[in-house]
Order: sequence, then C-alpha cells, then structure tokens
Amino acid sequence: MSLASLSPDMREYISSLAHEEIFNPDESRGLKYLRERDIDEKTIRDWKLGYCPSHVRDLIFNDRITIPYRDQYGKQIAIAVRKVEGEKPVWWNESFEKGKYLFGLDKAKKSIYKNNLAIVVEGQFDVISLHKNGIDAAVGVCGADFNLHRLSMLSRYCNRVILAFDSDDNRAGQTSSDKTFKLLKDRNMHVFKWFFPKGKDPDLYVREKGGEICRQQIRKIVKSYKMKDRSNYNSEYYFG
Repeated sequence: MSLASLSPDMREYISSLAHEEIFNPDESRGLKYLRERDIDEKTIRDWKLGYCPSHVRDLIFNDRITIPYRDQYGKQIAIAVRKVEGEKPVWWNESFEKGKYLFGLDKAKKSIYKNNLAIVVEGQFDVISLHKNGIDAAVGVCGADFNLHRLSMLSRYCNRVILAFDSDDNRAGQTSSDKTFKLLKDRNMHVFKWFFPKGKDPDLYVREKGGEICRQQIRKIVKSYKMKDRSNYNSEYYFG
C-alpha cells in the first residue's frame, strides 16, 4: 500500500482504525507519546488522532501517529503520519496539493471569523497544541508556502493575521515568515509577527507558558495596531 494511492474510503478506514487502536491498552506507545506532548484524550478525539502499531506490515504506517488532514469543510483529504521515535524521516505525508489547504481551518474558521484574526503556524502539532490551550484561531501551513490560494481562502474569514513561525537556527522559519508577511501585506492584510525564544516553536511555547499567558500576548500584539490609524497601515509589528 502507498500513501499516494489511497482511495477516499481506504483513507477514512485507516484513520478510523488507527484512532481506535490508540486507545488499545495492549498498544500504549502511541498514547504514551501523545500524553508526553500534553495531548489529552479529548484532544485526541477532537482531532481523531491515531496510532498504527509496530506489527503493521506497511512500513509507512509502522509505529506511527496518524493525523487526518481535512479541508475547510471537514472532509478528509489526506493522512499525515509521524514516527514515534527512531528512524528518519520523522514525517510522511500522503501526496496532495498542500497549497490549496490550511491545516485546522475546519476547526478554526468560526473563531477566525468571530475575532477577525487568524494565527498562522507551521506544523500540525503547533495547531493542535494551540487549540488545546484555547487559542482556536490557529491554522498550519505544514511544509508548504503560503500562496495566493491560501490567502484567498483565509481572507473570507478575516483581514488580520499573526504569523507565529518557528524560531530556528537555520533561519528557515524566519525566511518563510518574511515571505508570507510580504505576500499578506502586499494584499492589504493587517499582519503581525509573534516571536518565540530561540529553539522554541508554538507547540513548545504554549506547553511551557500555558494558554492564558499566550492569549495575553496575542491581545498585546493586536493592540499594537489600531485599525483606524491609517498612517501605520501595512507596518510590521513584532512581539516577543
């Protein structure tokens, strides 16, 4: 079996089977891994996270966490799988046009529309951890550029965006953040940046600081720009 050749029915079947398996007391590695990342049972069920045990024949799924990838309407379009430990690459993703979607938008869109604010992060666990901690306007780019299609999709719900990309040593996160910032700014979105200490990403940061502190920081970021102050329009705002 190949991730690239999964039918929609098979994709749903694998996700459902893996989701049931993660609660199997005889196969506790997946559940233990997620709990070590402070992901509780409610979050596992909300996101339908799963686990394929080590005896699964297909090496793509063997000993991996499964994460369903859904479109903005909640329809599953792909599966991402993450190795619990050991060999690389850590992540495998079913082949699909990532640039047409934002991970978590199906769950985040109500909050984004209500507050006229989206928080754009990089990875699946960044999104999941922020949602778990009450920051439910988070969506993820998950390894693909923030392009015009994603901009068009997001602009249906808001015109304010906080970029919360990883703080890494090789500047990959910063480069991606800069490119995304320019794209959004050039199309009249109100854009902010949320910086993290060196070596931290949103997942680690919110687990360390807690949801309330992070929500306070988000409010401070937004207050740094007054919508009526046209003289500062399209300026770049930093926090952190």
